[in-house]
Amino acid sequence: MSRKPGARAPTASEQALRRAAELHRRGELAAASAIYEEVLRAEPGNAEACRLASMAARQAGALDRARELAERAVSAAPRAPLAHVARAEALAALDRRDEAIAALETSLGLSRGPSVMAFLGDLLMQRGDLVGAERWLNEALSMQPRHPAASFHLATLARRTSRPALAARMLERFLETSPAVSAAWSNLGAALLAQGHVARAVDALRRAVALDARAHEAYGNLLHAMLLDDRATPTQIFEEHVRRGLLLASQLDVRKLERADVTGRPLRVGYLSPDFREHPVALFIEPLLRAHDPARVEVTCYHDSPTHDAVTARLRALPVRLRDVASLDDDALLEVIAGDRIDVLFDLAANTGGNRQPLFARRAAPMQVSYLAYAATTGLTTMDYRVTDAVVDPRGQTDKLHTEKLLRLPDVLWCYQPPAEAPEIAPRAADARPLRLACFQRLAKLSDRVLDAFGAILGQLPEARLLLQTDALGEPAVREGFARRLAAHGIDAGRVELRGHASMGDYLAALSEADVALDTFPYCGGTTTC
Repeated sequence: MSRKPGARAPTASEQALRRAAELHRRGELAAASAIYEEVLRAEPGNAEACRLASMAARQAGALDRARELAERAVSAAPRAPLAHVARAEALAALDRRDEAIAALETSLGLSRGPSVMAFLGDLLMQRGDLVGAERWLNEALSMQPRHPAASFHLATLARRTSRPALAARMLERFLETSPAVSAAWSNLGAALLAQGHVARAVDALRRAVALDARAHEAYGNLLHAMLLDDRATPTQIFEEHVRRGLLLASQLDVRKLERADVTGRPLRVGYLSPDFREHPVALFIEPLLRAHDPARVEVTCYHDSPTHDAVTARLRALPVRLRDVASLDDDALLEVIAGDRIDVLFDLAANTGGNRQPLFARRAAPMQVSYLAYAATTGLTTMDYRVTDAVVDPRGQTDKLHTEKLLRLPDVLWCYQPPAEAPEIAPRAADARPLRLACFQRLAKLSDRVLDAFGAILGQLPEARLLLQTDALGEPAVREGFARRLAAHGIDAGRVELRGHASMGDYLAALSEADVALDTFPYCGGTTTC
């Protein structure tokens, strides 16, 4: 193609960078990097070559080299916005988040673009500045309403701030242009589940797993959601868990560990959980840990979360060993558990958030037990037992729906410790106020059958009022949608109060406002009911 009259012919280095950039776009990283380095040997101060070479180095995992090249790009062209973006990318990859944020702010001071705004919003969210993050993400979307990265990051922020309707809307927008992203379908499933749209959530999660059966979090979310799906039979739920267990077994090397002789020494017991912190699991595990006899049981708690708080500190003061393992991958954690010579390892997460099912699928200890957080099988042939009771799992009825052997405690599986700030339940005042019913379960448990039952109860008690309180109802769009569901079940909105998130103190105080607490079925409450 001939050049326009007066147009400057590209230099040899510009031609080389164009060839390299095309190779880079096609994923031929080594070939592109070789050309970048060749240009830099001839022109060490070529800002564009430094910038592109920095990107290639970062993608190849050479993070220090990427930062050095980006610094050179900025020095050579301090007014070039993309040079500052390359520097931010390199710094972010090195976990130098504050410096990366400053670099992006410099870039935006030179030129404002939605992609840089979305990147800045994501980094601010990671730093915990949710207000600043939302401002930049919304500004990006005001410039480009369907910007994929801004939509995805705003959905993440919305989920963190209990706005599942906004999260779902942003993810649906993202999926219009990026329908093959498994993580987006998984997050959409979680956002729909939080609104009580169980069937749609399960369908979205199936899309996520169909795109990537190795997507560990998505598959766990699907299994958990199926427990809430009225369409799924117990056999179907069991078979899906087994299918996932077999998939993990096919992907991993399953270890064979011999059970050690424990004669004359304490039993070495491990508990693995992301929830040795302010979390419902802690309300059940703390009293159990306090009751262990150190002369008979040597306890190690593997805290699989970066969050540490007053509960973590309290548990650390017990006569147990608490190890922080959130930074360890499965291989490293297996080595730690082996070094502790654990006899029995309890999984306190199963398919809930932050779990390590692949680790248990590889067999981390000679005996493995599922307990507390999950009311179903794990589907793993390497999980030896599940602790339960005869109410949750009636004898002879659910054993066939487990890959584990069921260990039924004699009375109840729970060992519950109420929050320290829980007030005494006040007696009902002897006045003429209407009877107040209340339900504090999440919306995913309020199925059509449950709402039919609530409607029937209200029909028999024409003066009674109903309080429904859960985090998701704090978002107006969710509240309005749920009000329409209530109307469809013949429940008068004037008799129902919908409340969203409350502090723990206000939440506990609200319990005393209720005369009768209504539970859900078939998936009943656990911590909430206790």
